[in-house]
Amino acid sequence: MFNTIQLQTTLYEIAMHIGTSREPKVLAKDAISSFVRQLNCSGALLCQKKKISSHHKPYYITPKNLFSQEKTKPFLNSFCQELQNEPEEDMDHPYSVKEHDGIYYHIFLLENFGKLILLRNTHSFSPTLAKALLPVCQKFSNALCTSLEAEKKTEELINFKTLIDTISEGLALFDENLTCIEINQSALEKFEYGYEEALGKHIFAVISQDDHKKLQNLNQQEHAQSEWTLLKKNGGTFPAFVSGSNILYKEKPARIVTFLDLTDIKEKEKQLYNQSRLAQMGEMISMIAHQWRQPLGAISASTIGIKTKVQMKKFDLTTEDGREEQEIYLMRKLNNIGTYVDHLSNTIEDFRNFFKPNKEKTSVNLKKVINKALDILHPAIIDKHIIIQKEIEFQNSIETYHNEILQALLNILKNAIDNFGVQHIQNPSISISGYEENEKFIIMITDNGRGIPEKILDKIFNPYFSTKDDKNGTGLGLYMTKTMIEDHCKGILSVKNFKEGARFKITLT
Repeated sequence: MFNTIQLQTTLYEIAMHIGTSREPKVLAKDAISSFVRQLNCSGALLCQKKKISSHHKPYYITPKNLFSQEKTKPFLNSFCQELQNEPEEDMDHPYSVKEHDGIYYHIFLLENFGKLILLRNTHSFSPTLAKALLPVCQKFSNALCTSLEAEKKTEELINFKTLIDTISEGLALFDENLTCIEINQSALEKFEYGYEEALGKHIFAVISQDDHKKLQNLNQQEHAQSEWTLLKKNGGTFPAFVSGSNILYKEKPARIVTFLDLTDIKEKEKQLYNQSRLAQMGEMISMIAHQWRQPLGAISASTIGIKTKVQMKKFDLTTEDGREEQEIYLMRKLNNIGTYVDHLSNTIEDFRNFFKPNKEKTSVNLKKVINKALDILHPAIIDKHIIIQKEIEFQNSIETYHNEILQALLNILKNAIDNFGVQHIQNPSISISGYEENEKFIIMITDNGRGIPEKILDKIFNPYFSTKDDKNGTGLGLYMTKTMIEDHCKGILSVKNFKEGARFKITLT
């Protein structure tokens, strides 16, 4: 029997081994060993309810051969079987004692965990001791549940880290102050940071200065997507498509950000763009040759006329009137030649400007751009007897890329002109309308070329998709047109069949 001082010392020693470890297995082993040692028990069995944790055995036993001992084996086996089948609402007895074959089984309810069975071979615990053990057992139960919960959270964190490290896209978690609290391996490789080095970094450390304001605007949105320029540790940059969403992480507000490196995509786009420009350059050179044919013919005719007049001595240079007549004739022809040369020079300048790369946005008069596109295509329009109808009502200019808009219009118009020949349209016509609506600039180009087959309507903007034969089509024209309008000029390009043909709609803001 324990006196008061011994009881207090015993309870203190047992309590010392409760809650000293965050690992459930170690905590359980240390605690039940302490129970057995301090209370002079012959053994102990810790029974865990199955639903508490599937990662641990349902029983912890001291000593290990407790189940195999002849005196205890039948009772423990039946008790454990009963515990597994016992409904939770029936486990409401904080303490009970059973005797079987000279062995006393002291059963303590561990609330929210299971039961603890302490075995004694001599006599049972006194009511005083049993009552004193109840709060110690409750502390033991609380420590076990806390330890299991901590283990679960640690395991979830490890699983989360393993999961995000398998994602090929960069991923990072930021707290409400936009400080990095988690980051995956792909992001570390892109930014060239070490894991510990990246944690605690503010998001501004990996975003270009130009995008700081954009981030502040997007961060107010629940979900947002945008193209950003991201910074590496060494100061290098790379383009990326970034998505951000607000979430709860460890019960606190956080922002999860994923990004896709666009470097390879941008490089491929640049190659496609250059390939498209080269293909279009060939078409433009053909147009130049066509545009030059008439003025060159006129220059040739003028020079032949002058030469003929001189050779045939049409002017009487011995008289004042003859010399004056020759001067008037020569000045008229030279003026004509000068006009033709100016036309040739302007044509070259137009095409030279067309192929200049756009560096910055400028104030663009869309009416002038539309007319310039029609001027460039004028020989083909005349040659194929195409009727052009214009209804352009732009009152304002727009800040955008002049050459991008011009090239997009040329691609659409050239496709329509080529299609007229393929479809053998008798009275080809193109209608161009332009107007402003709700601070948007809209250009619509409609032809009567019988439209686009519905089965390919959703494919015409794909790269390398062409309805022309291999000799005449690269499949890049409309792809680059959409890229220039939507990616470069931040507009929208759409197409649908309309009456007897197709209608392309460009929307700019």
